[in-house]
Amino acid sequence: MATIKGQNLRILLGPDTSHLKCVAAAQSCSLRVDAIAEDTSNKDVENDWQQKMITKLDWEVECQALVVLSDAGASCVGDLTVGETYVIRMSQTAGASGQQNRDAVATGLQVTGEAILTDLTINAGNREEATYTAKFIGDGALTPYTPSS
Repeated sequence: MATIKGQNLRILLGPDTSHLKCVAAAQSCSLRVDAIAEDTSNKDVENDWQQKMITKLDWEVECQALVVLSDAGASCVGDLTVGETYVIRMSQTAGASGQQNRDAVATGLQVTGEAILTDLTINAGNREEATYTAKFIGDGALTPYTPSS
């Protein structure tokens, strides 16, 4: 059984698919996908069991990172604007020498979609590294993709 290390599962974001960058100094990321099931039972059903049907699909991405003001080739907290729509990708990456685990690799765990940045929280504890958390809510379909070589 193959496993994936956390540092090799990254969030990339940008204004479009041609300008995606990894989140700089990321500490964690998560992708949540929900299927919303609603009761479709009615009086014509002859048993006592509720009938359910999937009526909505929903997804969100959350990432936590160190506050970095600039990093060539990566997205920093200063690049984010609450209320803006971004293209988001979750991808497995490889740590080629000097690339900081930022090169996407072709695997089965690769999805992309548009999402709205709905929440940006910056945490600055005394004598601690400042961090931020960004939460993106999916705005449309989340679809598989294959990185180009």
